[in-house]
Amino acid sequence: MKNYFSKGLILSFVSILFTSSLFAQIRWGVNVGYDFNDNIASFRPLTQPTNGFHLGPQLTYRFQKAESLSLTAALNYRFMAYSSTQKQMFPNLITPAGYEYKEHIISHAIVIPVRINFNFTINNDWTVFAILGPQLSYHWEKAEYVVQKQQDYPLGTATQAGGYYTPTDYLPIDITIGAGLGCQYQHFFAHLTYDQGVLNRLPEAYALGKNNTNQLFSRSLSLTLGYNF
Repeated sequence: MKNYFSKGLILSFVSILFTSSLFAQIRWGVNVGYDFNDNIASFRPLTQPTNGFHLGPQLTYRFQKAESLSLTAALNYRFMAYSSTQKQMFPNLITPAGYEYKEHIISHAIVIPVRINFNFTINNDWTVFAILGPQLSYHWEKAEYVVQKQQDYPLGTATQAGGYYTPTDYLPIDITIGAGLGCQYQHFFAHLTYDQGVLNRLPEAYALGKNNTNQLFSRSLSLTLGYNF
C-alpha cells in the first residue's frame, strides 16, 4: 500500500514539475495588424484586392532542447473589404446613355496561424526571427456587383442588373502556407508575412461555368504588431 502511495506521490510530483516546466515555456500575448489580400480568381469581383485588419490572442512555446526554435499559434478575427464605383457616359448617342458599375466585398474570418519561428538572438533585448507554417481560416463573406444602366444619364430612369456571391458558392474554409521575417524587442514584436493559398475554394460545378479553369486561391500580405506578457 505504501509503495502505491509513494509511487502516486512521485508521479504527482513529476506531473507538477512537467506542467510547471511546460507553462514556464509558454508566453501569452496579443497581436494586431494590417492585411492586404489579392486573390487569384477566375471571375470578378473576387479578383479585386481587399484591405483590412486582424487581431486576437496568441501563445508562443519555446522548445527546451532547441532554444532557437519556437512555435506560435494565434486565434484571430480578420475583417477585409473592397468597394468601387465606375461610371461611363456615351454623350454622342442620339439619346445620351450611360451606366454605373458597383462592386462590394465584405469578409469576416476566424484565422488560426500556426508558425515555426527560427530565432536568432542579437543581445538581451533584440531577437530577429524567420517564420514558416500553415494558416487555417473560416470565412463569412459576401461579394456583390450591381450594374445600373441609365437613359439620359444621370437624370433618366434606370434598369438594374446584378448579383452576389456567398460562401454557398465557394468553400468557406481556406488553407495557406506562410513565410516571413520579424523582430522582437523585449516584450514587443513585429513581423511581415506572406501567405499563399493551397486550396482551390471554387467548386468545379460553380454556377458561372462548369470547367476546370475556375479557381479561387487566396494570397495575402500581413504586417503584425504584438506584445508578449
